[in-house]
Amino acid sequence: MRNKCVVLVAAVLSVIGTAHGELFPGENLLQLMPMPQEPWTAYEKSENRVYQRLWVRNKNQDQVQTHVFQGDRHRSIKREHELEITVGNRNCASFDSRGEVEKAENGYPSLTWITSCVTPRGTNIVVLHKAISGNDSFYHLRRIWRGSLTDDDLTAWMKYFATVYACDTRSEDQACPDGFTKLN
Repeated sequence: MRNKCVVLVAAVLSVIGTAHGELFPGENLLQLMPMPQEPWTAYEKSENRVYQRLWVRNKNQDQVQTHVFQGDRHRSIKREHELEITVGNRNCASFDSRGEVEKAENGYPSLTWITSCVTPRGTNIVVLHKAISGNDSFYHLRRIWRGSLTDDDLTAWMKYFATVYACDTRSEDQACPDGFTKLN
């Protein structure tokens, strides 16, 4: 019983302690946790103004990647999509890009799409992408399946990606909501 109380108190304190001060000053990428299909093992790397967080499971067959290109302002989401198509056509025995949805989310241009690649060795790789062009940085998320996936998996991740967006603590038009905390 005591362990349950400690967990409850910790959960209550984490909710009470959240405010804009918990976010980075300026532009932020809001990516809710937990992600679908828990558990995931997370890794992170920051190098040359590129921050990457990588989550893996299922012996690295399943991955989620979040790249933040810091200072890469107003980068074209369409160019990012075209670059992915170029790389896919060059490296895959068979490649397809589909389901492009371009829209503004919280005032930022975003593009979501799906790519399918059959490698020269016959491995099927499906990637759900989301690119967001921020005022301070560029964001690219990928959910990668090696092997097969179900329609339910894809639907769950498309819904999850729809919840990921950029905000700015300096802006009323692109304001960050209360209740978020930084992950370590």
